[in-house]
Amino acid sequence: MPRRKEPELTNPPVWRVVTGALLLLLIGSGFGFYRLAQEPVVVAKDRGELEEIEPGTAYYVRGSDAGGENWTEKRSILARSEAAAMDLTPGDLNRWSDRYLRAVSTAEGEGKVLGVLDLSFQASQPNFSVLENGQLQIAVPLEFPGLAPERTYYYVARGRFYRDGNSDDIYFGVEQSQLNAAPLALTGPLQQSIFKGVLKPFVASPEGQEVAGFWPQFNGVEIDGPAEKLKFLLAR
Repeated sequence: MPRRKEPELTNPPVWRVVTGALLLLLIGSGFGFYRLAQEPVVVAKDRGELEEIEPGTAYYVRGSDAGGENWTEKRSILARSEAAAMDLTPGDLNRWSDRYLRAVSTAEGEGKVLGVLDLSFQASQPNFSVLENGQLQIAVPLEFPGLAPERTYYYVARGRFYRDGNSDDIYFGVEQSQLNAAPLALTGPLQQSIFKGVLKPFVASPEGQEVAGFWPQFNGVEIDGPAEKLKFLLAR
């Protein structure tokens, strides 16, 4: 597994990093980013539906929950560290997400910039899919009640798992991300901070805290793109 040593940064509240980065994008990129972020996104159930989408339309392919019938048994085995390795499919992850992942209220989901711009958000369950190039795609529907009531945005992050060069921990490293059709063209640490901010309401949930409790036992996560599966390696 590759090691990626992230530059050390000071640690302001994550929501300030998230909202500040989004504000900088809006200001620095002018109306370009805002226009792309306002474009509606087509959520395709599979790649076959892409043939029906008009060229230039923003879209993402939603991961399926097919083949995830044994996800509860797999989760129990991982939590109890009863195997040296465990294969998980997007179906396993999506059934787990739909059943257990519920966002809770956190500071990351609340906050105003300059006391005016309300970037508070509400997140729905993440959706997982494995891409042919070996990336894991995580898509999170977001609502911004203070900015655009009754409108859904899609935060999509793609990346791989890395071993931290400082702590030796395994973590998901964001390689590309976007909000609707607008790419979040930021440096690695800022992309990572936004990802953590968006996922924080789930990490802080009871299920998120339980997973965080047994996460350190993992020795690595390998992604097989063509087979559409992840192999979780457990320290023995």
